[in-house]
Amino acid sequence: MSGPTTVTQLNALAAGLCLDARIRIEAAPGPSWSWDPVRQVIRVSADDLQDCGPHYCAGILAHEVGHVFISRYLHLTIDPVRRPAVQEPQLVVMARNGLLNAIEDARCETWMARRYPGCRDWFHEVAEIELQPDAGLTRNPDFLQFCLQCAGERAWDWQAAPLKFAVPSEVVTALETTRAARRAYAEWLPPVNFDATAFDPDLMDRYRLEVWPRLGAAARRRWPSVWEQEVRLRAWEALTLAEREVLPAAFALLEADIARIAGSLRENPALRRQALATIQNDDHSGLLAMLAAIFSERSPTPGAAGPSERRLAETLLLRLLRSVVSEPLIVVGEGGIPISAEALADLPPGVRVVRRPPLALPVAADGYEQARRQIASQLDALTARVETILRPQRRLGERSGYPSGYRLDLGRVMAFSADPRRYRELWRRKSIPDRREAAVFLLVDLSGSMEGEKSEAALLGTVLVAETLHRLGVPFAIAGFQDELIPFVNFGDDLGPATRQAISEMPLEITDSRPDGNNQHGYNDDGPCLLAAAEQLLAQSASERILLAISDGQPNGSHSTAEDLHQAVATLTAAGQGLELIGIGLGPNTDHVTDYYPQAVASVPVSEFAQRIGDVLERALVSGRSASP
Repeated sequence: MSGPTTVTQLNALAAGLCLDARIRIEAAPGPSWSWDPVRQVIRVSADDLQDCGPHYCAGILAHEVGHVFISRYLHLTIDPVRRPAVQEPQLVVMARNGLLNAIEDARCETWMARRYPGCRDWFHEVAEIELQPDAGLTRNPDFLQFCLQCAGERAWDWQAAPLKFAVPSEVVTALETTRAARRAYAEWLPPVNFDATAFDPDLMDRYRLEVWPRLGAAARRRWPSVWEQEVRLRAWEALTLAEREVLPAAFALLEADIARIAGSLRENPALRRQALATIQNDDHSGLLAMLAAIFSERSPTPGAAGPSERRLAETLLLRLLRSVVSEPLIVVGEGGIPISAEALADLPPGVRVVRRPPLALPVAADGYEQARRQIASQLDALTARVETILRPQRRLGERSGYPSGYRLDLGRVMAFSADPRRYRELWRRKSIPDRREAAVFLLVDLSGSMEGEKSEAALLGTVLVAETLHRLGVPFAIAGFQDELIPFVNFGDDLGPATRQAISEMPLEITDSRPDGNNQHGYNDDGPCLLAAAEQLLAQSASERILLAISDGQPNGSHSTAEDLHQAVATLTAAGQGLELIGIGLGPNTDHVTDYYPQAVASVPVSEFAQRIGDVLERALVSGRSASP
């Protein structure tokens, strides 16, 4: 079947619904379908036309036009019945929209089949090609299996799909408990006749009270037609049903998937390294193979994992969902949300565009941003306090030798009488004392004993110090230590994306899983690493030099002992040079830091570490100010 012939046939098949939706069709090379909102053209995949034929493509087209007419769930906000225990906000949004898109598909097709009865055969052909389940489905996370089954059950007249393989019992249970609600959702529809909805005061009252407050600002730019009010009200009612009856079951599957992946990563360090490599290299096939290996064995869920494994698991699931879940469509025009107010004025009614969420950050960079958000309130307060400390405290001074000023320098006036060339040096001016010059080095223990909550707390404290000093323009460096110094930020580095990502990779060193890292978590050579850090700090031209050393255990080096740490501290203390050493014991039973450091804060609770390290930095600067002339 030739390309031009199939396009002509498709246009003939879809002429009525395209006229209703004010859209046109044209073929485009390749396997992708796309929407041109300016020209109101759906670009149909030439490959699909060639391989699947015009009836299949007409079914896809009718399905998408159904979204144009009645899909409004993306425009409505609702307080969820259950908030999933997921830290990654983009994963929550993608999972929610993916599930709603799956059950909305059945709703759109139900409405289209009632308005255009001929669509039923097209939808059946699409189901025969796309919705035939295969055994590979069982190697997907349970949440994704649930979504795919939800999308296909309408084709089987709301019965369980005729599978030739076993679906996980958790998915079967979720399907059975939500089937009645999903069918009710699909049949919660506006009228199929655009003129059927007459003016109804009750409809207007309900729309104003229930729907209007839930719409985005763009969708409220003008009062909609009576039919559009009905569309939005029915969408709102269907959405409340889905939030109450369907989404909790779906999110329970999602949370179980996260726990299963995170537990597997915890138990298998090689699998964790593989996961990090798939993200770093954007290896989609490697991601699929890794998740297939995890979910092909329906063994009991592994034991509890730490925050870093859960975060990595959530990133993997987000990558997977973005690759396989259809992205939701936004209707722009009377029934939808424009990209901008100007776009609304320029585009004709019925136009729709694809909304793409922001690209997922790599897991490390994302970890930094999550940490920064957690300490945001502390950051503002600490920055203000430290700025006050660094601000000069002495009264304004005076300097001579200016061509103008607030009073004459009598000595220079007398010199001027002998040498008229000095006429530009006669005046005195007020002078502001120079701001105190400080430099800070943060040294963090990255041995294996820091794994878990301590590593997360250390990251929060590191981000707090880095962001505070960066805002104030105070030179700083950050390094971890194992058998050697592991630099993350050098003096003079900008706190840009690469530096932030480096900082957020600190916890990976603790589990020997940082790509191209040092990864020697069995050692902590405190003494030699302290000397190496101090050498860098002493090279800075600052009047005050503060070295903060964070540790949770006794020195256990590959080439040094506890005595080497004693000797290093004694050497640096005796040398003076404006160097202030402070040891910080993270977690319980860390009183040993007081045995090594002349200034120490011991047994800092993990939950309070970010706040306490900010206090330590502040006190160190106050101490330096009191010692300044």
